[in-house]
Amino acid sequence: YWYPVMHSKGFVEANEYGALNVKHEEGWLKIYFSSVQSINDWLEVKDGDQIVFSKKISLAPLKVFADSVKAKINSGNLTVALGSNKLIYK
Repeated sequence: YWYPVMHSKGFVEANEYGALNVKHEEGWLKIYFSSVQSINDWLEVKDGDQIVFSKKISLAPLKVFADSVKAKINSGNLTVALGSNKLIYK
């Protein structure tokens, strides 16, 4: 896919819904999602089976969601999902 990815400081996963970036910085997990189409769904972050972040997001095309959570997650246990299967990053 090709589309502009704005204000997300890069990306780790992208598809027809948008681009996701996840960064670990000083004990914080920073989450960015740049939408390509209208989004009205849950964004969920898991450490293994444990949910560490969950938020309903509503975005217009080319808008960016950004948030952070204080968490130490081993990158091998990290899963980020938009909806049940719109975008999944492991």
